[in-house]
Amino acid sequence: MSIANLVSTIARTPGCLVHSVRGVPKDLPEDYSLSAELTEFYSCCGGLDMFIESDFGWRFSSPDKFGPSTPIVLGKYYFDKRAFFDGDITNSWFLIAKGIGPELSLSIDLHPRRSGLCYNSAAEVYGTPYCQVVARSLFELLDLAYMCRGNELWWEKPRLLFYGGCRDERCC
Repeated sequence: MSIANLVSTIARTPGCLVHSVRGVPKDLPEDYSLSAELTEFYSCCGGLDMFIESDFGWRFSSPDKFGPSTPIVLGKYYFDKRAFFDGDITNSWFLIAKGIGPELSLSIDLHPRRSGLCYNSAAEVYGTPYCQVVARSLFELLDLAYMCRGNELWWEKPRLLFYGGCRDERCC
């Protein structure tokens, strides 16, 4: 199944809303580019809402909200410690989804070596060794969020695969 097919399935699901195409995100830092999956995603929708009436629903970023995660997630703390974060692994993370609860966020990595890895970007674990890789691709992220139907956080469920933390070399 492709991202376009999955987005089409999501569009037909009660409790989900696929937004009109608005183009691809612009103004990325010159070291980063959109993966083929992100390009496909934004060529078939302008972001989407998945089960937003549920406790663990998600709003997947529109092209204009797709930006660096660190200033969005950490706010003032980032600006106070900017020199540290600008050289950190999180510098290549971009906000792909926000949870219905204000503390939930998901980021996707645009670094060429880690391209497509998706992270739990809740502020309390952001960039720490406790920050889990929750999917290895945008397709997997969308699919897992869809399968949970807003009822649970899939990375907190017991599962056979554990991708590790964001600073764990196993994950990359």
